[in-house]
Amino acid sequence: MHAAIRQLFGTAHTIPMLRFRIFLMLGAALTLFVLTKSWIDPLVAGTERTAPNDFPAFWTAIRAAINLEAAALYDATSFRATAGSEGLLWLYPPTFLLLLWPLGILPEATAQLVWLLLTLICGGLVARLVAPRDRLLQLGFVLGPAMMLTLHISQAGAFFACLMTAGLVFSRTRPILAGLLIALLTVKPQYGLFIPLFLVAAGHWRTVGTACVASIVLGLVSIAVYGIAPWQAMIEAMAGPTRAHLLELNHISLLSPAQAARFAGFSAGAAAGVQGLFLTLGGIAVIAAARARLAYELKIAALLVATALASPYFWLYDLVILQAALFLILRARPDLRPAGEYLVCAMLLAPAAFFLDMTQTTHLLYAGLRAAFAGWLIWLMLETREKKPRADQRRGQTLPRAGQAVLMKDR
Repeated sequence: MHAAIRQLFGTAHTIPMLRFRIFLMLGAALTLFVLTKSWIDPLVAGTERTAPNDFPAFWTAIRAAINLEAAALYDATSFRATAGSEGLLWLYPPTFLLLLWPLGILPEATAQLVWLLLTLICGGLVARLVAPRDRLLQLGFVLGPAMMLTLHISQAGAFFACLMTAGLVFSRTRPILAGLLIALLTVKPQYGLFIPLFLVAAGHWRTVGTACVASIVLGLVSIAVYGIAPWQAMIEAMAGPTRAHLLELNHISLLSPAQAARFAGFSAGAAAGVQGLFLTLGGIAVIAAARARLAYELKIAALLVATALASPYFWLYDLVILQAALFLILRARPDLRPAGEYLVCAMLLAPAAFFLDMTQTTHLLYAGLRAAFAGWLIWLMLETREKKPRADQRRGQTLPRAGQAVLMKDR
């Protein structure tokens, strides 16, 4: 029976990886069912879909890009009136408009369909990077809870996860390509907080140089196309109404430490202190991971997890970044102990809870799970770094480090 299950689930070389595949399929089935139900039920009942849909924000930006009216996007009142939603704001820099404008040649409904297809493609590319040559895990990644949340809300989380993961994966072997991808990630600057620390600590100077030059060029191109006014409008908005909106810290889909602290009853000042603590610890962890003797998958996973847990503006639909980290951890350490294995599986499936109960209670429970996971990951990296060299010394020879089936070797 056990052999039959192994054959069904492919090349799972360890019991933890086999169980991970089973949990992954269950989570994919659950989220796919809930997502499909959220689209079909309104059609059957003849009512409008009530689930969040952020594509109108992107469509408003696309039309502004086509009409060269980018500066108007940063006027909150005007933007919300055009997008038809009181809860939407435009928070991206003008450089993002350069990537969006091609969708403007399509009708809105067609553009949204293309948007969803591109989301799936980006998810598939991330899956290829974190689970090469394993079709079942790739399928599970694309249908996983985090990916389904991004699709559900029509957001761009998979796109940013693709840029971030690919940029880090290629930073050792294709530094120019990696630098270009990381430069594109500047359209979501809060997710690049720790990338410079990681690249400098790891000594990937060609990637750093390419990213800096490409980022400057991208900014200059946006100024050439849209002028300096959109940048001025963005800075004014960030210092005024947009900043006030974000600092309210009453957003159920915002997964920052400060937001969790506010939901837990902390004052605004204390919540800011919690946020600062996580940013400091995240930066230290990223530098330590980059310099440690670890499989490169674990180093990338540490950076992705630090970004997801410490960023001041990490949203529910961006959990694809964290999902990628989970796959990298399992790839680097397929021999996890049961406690660690189940914690990884819990992190994989937990986002599905937001489909069923998007409340402060769910938010706080998930924050606690993320904190426990961060502590466990630090322990795992310490164990991986310390345990294997001692075994090598006892044998008197140089052996591959733990999880040495690194990304570059697989490519």
